[in-house]
Amino acid sequence: MPKRPHSPSLDSVFSVKHAHTLAINRPNQHAVSNFDTILSDETVLVIFASLDPYHLSLARLVNKHWNRLATDNHLWRIMFLREFSRSRLRGSRGFTTHREIKPLPSRAQAHAEEQILDDNLPENYTDWRWMFRISSNWSRGRCSATVQRASPRPAVGYLLLEPSSHNSSANFNDDIHTNSHTDLPRATHVLLAGDLTVYASSRASDAPTVYVFRDTISSGLRIPYDPPSFSLVSVTALCLDHNSASTRLAIFYSDHSWTIRTIDYERRYTTIDYMSTHSRSSVFGAAITKAAFHHPLLVTLTSSFRMCIYYIPTPPAPPLLKHTLLSYSGFTPLTITLSRYRTPDQYRILLAHASPIYPAHWGPSATDIMISTQPDLVSLDVPSVQNTSHVRILSSSSTNNQLPVGWIPDGTPDGIPEELRLRWLRKVSHVSGVQTDGRFVVFASEDGGIQAG
Repeated sequence: MPKRPHSPSLDSVFSVKHAHTLAINRPNQHAVSNFDTILSDETVLVIFASLDPYHLSLARLVNKHWNRLATDNHLWRIMFLREFSRSRLRGSRGFTTHREIKPLPSRAQAHAEEQILDDNLPENYTDWRWMFRISSNWSRGRCSATVQRASPRPAVGYLLLEPSSHNSSANFNDDIHTNSHTDLPRATHVLLAGDLTVYASSRASDAPTVYVFRDTISSGLRIPYDPPSFSLVSVTALCLDHNSASTRLAIFYSDHSWTIRTIDYERRYTTIDYMSTHSRSSVFGAAITKAAFHHPLLVTLTSSFRMCIYYIPTPPAPPLLKHTLLSYSGFTPLTITLSRYRTPDQYRILLAHASPIYPAHWGPSATDIMISTQPDLVSLDVPSVQNTSHVRILSSSSTNNQLPVGWIPDGTPDGIPEELRLRWLRKVSHVSGVQTDGRFVVFASEDGGIQAG
């Protein structure tokens, strides 16, 4: 009786099935063509080189292949040299921005140490994407910009639209009347009140408007002004009350009128605390260009360096002019701050401005004025003045930028004082701006130099 044939081994079965499967599927397999397989990596890198850094960073989010190509080190080297090569000088002079170069932060040092530990990187490897990020943050200050456009003719009341995303910085480009018949400096007025932005154009208009908004200028509150004489008027100064829980705003116009308003932004409503048809500056023919408000004091400054100190009582009582000061040693640009000092009834006015340095230079100067609202002993004994407000000037001091004439011996111990040497080194030929927060003074020149003291 013949033997029954042996069953096939498992290996032969698997091999047959595997071969059978390959024979069936192989004719039906076709390579799927897409953007990643059609173009070579070199071609994609050439396309990516034409993108800006923002869209190149977005390209990383498409897939892993694009992420690998968008982070190519040579590609970011091209981006870095294209963006920041102009600010670099040959030799040891460094950058042309004259900004002080400080040591890298700890996060940058940690990033460099991680690269050193990587064995696949060469010894002098430079991460150009990281270099671009540091240089971009250094030049922009981690800010993003958006363009805000005001309507050509402001309407009475307010307009509420759908807000857009919040931005950390704003660049205002309004098209309100291009008439230039004004002797006031061309500058927009921008104030920050918490998460609110207060903006007004300095261009002359038949209806100058102040905008208060949170996201976009079209979604906020409008404060229009109708001149009584139907003439072209512009906003010359804005200031916020720094001693109020609510938002109180003082607005000054080129026709010498000014107003104080309390703003309720959530209800889109403003309350007029005071409205004047003319001011003290109209007598002297100069409009108010700077102001500081710290209830109950309001300090205004005209373009002719005439300072007025007002006492602001509780509405509806009108403001009271207490003092008028005049200076012949200050020049624009300037800035002014008003804050409480030491005791609740003492206030400090700090005026930072530019003063001349012979023969043709400028330097930062500051004027410090101390004010008290406490009545003196003499007025307390007089019954007729007990119910009136008292604003007294306690002291006034100014820094002196004048340099001694003649020759000064150089050497110790009778050498040139260090303060005198620094005063001469701080001189600039053209002044771009001056700002102060009541403690530090920042002095900027047109060549990009910035001094703080």
